[in-house]
Amino acid sequence: MNKTKLIATFSLLSLLVSCAPTDPDTLNHKFISPAGAPSLALYTLYEDSEHYVTNSTPTLVRDELVADEYNYVIFDSISGLRFIKQNNANFKLYSLITGGNFFLAGINKSEDSVPSVDDYIVSFGEGLIPDLAYDYLYPYAPVDAYVNATSDAAAVLMNGTYQGNQVDYVFIAEPSLYGAMNNQAATTYGQVNIISNIKEEFEEKTRLPGIPQAGLFVRYEGFYDTYADEIDEYLKFIDTNIVTATEHPEDVVTYLNQFDQTLVRARFGYNAAQVNALQSGGKNSFGLVKPDERADLDINEFLTLLKQPLVDETLIL
Repeated sequence: MNKTKLIATFSLLSLLVSCAPTDPDTLNHKFISPAGAPSLALYTLYEDSEHYVTNSTPTLVRDELVADEYNYVIFDSISGLRFIKQNNANFKLYSLITGGNFFLAGINKSEDSVPSVDDYIVSFGEGLIPDLAYDYLYPYAPVDAYVNATSDAAAVLMNGTYQGNQVDYVFIAEPSLYGAMNNQAATTYGQVNIISNIKEEFEEKTRLPGIPQAGLFVRYEGFYDTYADEIDEYLKFIDTNIVTATEHPEDVVTYLNQFDQTLVRARFGYNAAQVNALQSGGKNSFGLVKPDERADLDINEFLTLLKQPLVDETLIL
């Protein structure tokens, strides 16, 4: 190689090295998640609309697993893994975020009521984890109608009817349940009772430590496989947020109270007062999974119990 070509080659290599995003601050840390419980793990990104968006339509969040906009997607862990496998998508499951925040609510039902085949039951997430958990616990009382998201289930719970039918039970997640039950403008205000804490009932029946629910997916080739150390270091803030929200929720409340609560609720699906009500006293009704609890939540163990097809474990980091 002559001297001119050698200098040109060296200059090009130097330019490539200098532009390589090895600093986590220069990597493209863009998140999308559903509104609701999983977003509590990212509450410190409230002001960062450039790098974090929420969306209440699950399919739109899922579709980002085959798009190029976001490097982090929070979605239903099992269906996310199956969607990645089916579409050969460039993502892997990094960690679980929530482990069970589902509830069965009854309209004009006593707390000890049990749903039956004669009841009209509305749920969300057809074929997803909510469906699997419900069918396992109540196989004799099938769901009559599905809505797209837990926010839609809240609308049904507040109205008391769906597609012309009087609703008896609604399968729903927190914090949507709390918002629906405490909305004094709701048609069903004062008529709703919590029939079952699904996580507690599931744990009691199965002896499993929860339900593998929402998971954090990370773009793999060209991102995590190249910058794993930097990304691991950056993502520690999520663990910190989860521990804070479960052990010191008053700190989350203080943080969120800096902002207009109508805007906070529009972005996250809840406000500071709801975090206080649902997380204080160790309740953790958002169902967040702390870092030291994740190893106990085995997705394929869960699927084996429910006699469902297993997921590809090579897609789990």
